Amino acid sequence: MPTRTLVVSLFLPLTATAAAPAATQTQSTSPTSDALSNRPVASVLRTRRLSGATLPANAPTPESISIEISGLGNIGLQNAVESVRTESLSNHHASFSDVAIPEPTTSSSSTIPCLNASILVLSQCFPRIIGRMILKLAVSKALLNHSRSCLAVFLTEEEIDGHYNQFCKQVLWRPFHYQLPDYPKGQAFEERAWKQYVAVNQKFADVIIANHQPTDIVWVNDYHLMLVPQMVRQALPDATIGFFLHIPFPSSEIFRCLPVRKQILEGILGADLVGFQTYSFLRHFLMTCTRLLSLDSTPRGIQLENKAVKVGIFPIGINVDSLNTKRNQSEVHEMIFSLREKYAGKKVLIGRDKNDLVKGVRQKMLAFELFLEERKEFQSKVVLIQVALSTTEENENETQVNEIVSRINSKFGTIEYVPVVYLQQNISFSHYLALLSIADACLITSLRDGMNLTSHEYVVCQEEKMSPLIISEFAGTYSSLGAALRVNPWDTQEVADAIYDALTMSEEEKASRWREMYAYVSTHTAQSYVQKFVNEIPRVHEELVRLETSHIPLLQPEIVLTAYQTSKKRIFFLDHDGTIAHHVPDTLCDEFVETEPSVVSLVKTLASNPQNLVYIMSGRRRKELIQFVGIPNVGLCAENGCFVLYANQQRWHTMLTDQDLSWRKQVVDIFDYYTDRTPGSSIQQNEISIIWHFGRADASFGTWQALECQNHIQNALGSQYPITLFAKKKKIEICPRNVNKGRILRRILEHHYQGKLSKRSSFPHPPPPTRAATIPAKGSFFNISVASDVANSKAERYASSGGLTDALTGSAGGAGIVVAPGIPQPPLPTTAASAAPPPPAAAASGSSNPSCFDFIMCIGDDRSDEHMFEYVHLLDSATSPAAKSDDGGDSSDVGGQVAAKPVVQSLQEAYQNVVGKSIFSVTVGSKSSSARWHVAGVDDVVEILGVLVQS
Repeated sequence: MPTRTLVVSLFLPLTATAAAPAATQTQSTSPTSDALSNRPVASVLRTRRLSGATLPANAPTPESISIEISGLGNIGLQNAVESVRTESLSNHHASFSDVAIPEPTTSSSSTIPCLNASILVLSQCFPRIIGRMILKLAVSKALLNHSRSCLAVFLTEEEIDGHYNQFCKQVLWRPFHYQLPDYPKGQAFEERAWKQYVAVNQKFADVIIANHQPTDIVWVNDYHLMLVPQMVRQALPDATIGFFLHIPFPSSEIFRCLPVRKQILEGILGADLVGFQTYSFLRHFLMTCTRLLSLDSTPRGIQLENKAVKVGIFPIGINVDSLNTKRNQSEVHEMIFSLREKYAGKKVLIGRDKNDLVKGVRQKMLAFELFLEERKEFQSKVVLIQVALSTTEENENETQVNEIVSRINSKFGTIEYVPVVYLQQNISFSHYLALLSIADACLITSLRDGMNLTSHEYVVCQEEKMSPLIISEFAGTYSSLGAALRVNPWDTQEVADAIYDALTMSEEEKASRWREMYAYVSTHTAQSYVQKFVNEIPRVHEELVRLETSHIPLLQPEIVLTAYQTSKKRIFFLDHDGTIAHHVPDTLCDEFVETEPSVVSLVKTLASNPQNLVYIMSGRRRKELIQFVGIPNVGLCAENGCFVLYANQQRWHTMLTDQDLSWRKQVVDIFDYYTDRTPGSSIQQNEISIIWHFGRADASFGTWQALECQNHIQNALGSQYPITLFAKKKKIEICPRNVNKGRILRRILEHHYQGKLSKRSSFPHPPPPTRAATIPAKGSFFNISVASDVANSKAERYASSGGLTDALTGSAGGAGIVVAPGIPQPPLPTTAASAAPPPPAAAASGSSNPSCFDFIMCIGDDRSDEHMFEYVHLLDSATSPAAKSDDGGDSSDVGGQVAAKPVVQSLQEAYQNVVGKSIFSVTVGSKSSSARWHVAGVDDVVEILGVLVQS
């Protein structure tokens, strides 16, 4: 079955006109300009009212319905979809209809289909007088037979007015653009509008559901249809759904003012993938879901109860090839010649915006007025041509702009010179391109904007002049076009100075800035936007299906036992709290609680097998893992990867690549703020990480304060410091960003590999042990500072490269211990464990032959363990060509021994060569996870490990 993409949008530019008798023939809505005539794809269907109260004498047929291109809706989306549709058709030489949909397009690097066929779901605003079934059928058939293969959603006038004019434009649009909504008609008005909004969304969902095929990709667009993803999900649980928001998503402080905020968020979260134009919009969405719905969020998505929703940044672009074709038309060249002749000897500034409250036209005029006042040498030498596009809303901003324009022209204008040419009309697209081509600067002063593709079109049109771009920091393209002159539109002086800088900029700087902007615009095109987003939707859907607990199989002990018994070299990575030991009770959340002796005994017994190594991957402090210190073949990881004690070695190693811990004071200050306001909460300052406990606080109030605290840290520190926030059970933990359990797991496997890797991790690599290590007594070395650990790690890297003599390593109690010069070392007493001969596994680890583990088991219960699962899955990937031996045969052997190349590119390649390896990633509890297996609880983990010990 071919893959189709259902592009769902309220506005797509097609106009349907029903034929009528000659006396009452209806005229179709034609485009108002050449620009609109060139706009492709599909929009809200509109037809003129037919005179009379009945249908024409001749019943309409599909052949009598005229389908024409209109100029309404999201032009950027329309161009993007059409550019890919046209490209796909030309590639496949296939027709685009409801009968013959092209086969999926695939790339060499992915089997996910690109956008190759679309069912464009659109709305139609027919008056009730012609909204009868026979006409609806005729229009539907005409649209379906059209080259763009469209389905219609028929709406009444009341639904259009309540949904779009009232709820979308007056209730939603304002707060999404950082304007608090007003309710001139009271609560009843809002409730009626909300009901219409729900009804229209349901109609769209019904059309999708009725026409859905199992392989379809559903792509829902913009704030008009935010409830559709959840409505479709309820009817089609396995549907592949993406949602893209083209306008800004406001901060949680603004969004929370909406009375239906919860319903809107839940509607969006019905999608598998939610896309945004910029990082700031994505971040606001994540924080809003965390704050208002009490959901766990990460930079990659939202965690719901039994599923996850991924988020991503997909900046839209323009069709550069199509634009170049249009601007090379003779009509455009003639207009360019005419405009250059008209404005010869003058600098030309260009602006093109809707004259509404968020486009900043008023701020632009005020800045230009200030520029002329301060820079008298430019009076009579600069012209601002401002095109004010028509808007459906009436606002007082238009009157204010007209007053400022009149004031500027009367103050600085003459009979021969008009400083501001203010065009309150839609100009032709050819005229628009000509203006962009002759401009000496383009001025965009949006107060809040989704993307603003005028900036992209301007850059392309400036191929010859390379004039600078002035853009507002509140426009979506602000973060993408770093070479533009970026301004705060509210700062009139800053904008006026930017105008002066643009007009006096050297040719070399202009060219440099333009080339940087053009490089971005020419690569981030409309086609790449559509292809990336549509390709990502099914990939994310497949990933989320696999992550859902209901799809993760329950791990049976006999499965593990079979793999365990057939393996020769094994390693276990076991999380502590919530995995091999129950979570500490809330009343003791900030106190040290020893691990139960039975758990310690189980780990010791498991590690006593000479073929096993066991690592405890814990978030606890080093001193809280003291019960496991001194057990042969047991290694420890503390504070989620900040510190590692390798198995059969005596020195803790810090995994930090630097000592910049300046973020700690900032985090403590924020935690202090919430501790003062949350009775029962407390702060735990570890050596590196910092934890805020709220287990003893009131359950609901503590949870609410924790969400506020998360938002506070992410807003204040997230972009300034390299930190990661983990929202765990009844606590918030802040750790350095450059360490996690996945990276530490890789480091441990590299340490025990013993072979030569041309690509190792960036963490310090101490030399492997060559003889028995002396294990110090409990508590003998926990007072070593982080600075000492860092110094030791640096010394070890130096030693491994041959820079230190054996005098630094051989006499301190075993290899693997590097004594940093000038740092006092604690005593290393001999214990019973250290006096015993080394187990065979320890001796094997010192072998010079490369060796891999053919049995790896990772078990964990929270988000910090997901990094661990993701990395071990890389080791289980298919064998790459590089992993083959030179003679073309497989270079691996059973039992984890690599018998071929003495040097491999990476650890992943080394493990690809291992035949018969078994890798188990296991999550504890019911939740979505990247793990391939799950168990119900701690008792099940203990049971499985007990079965292995007894085998």
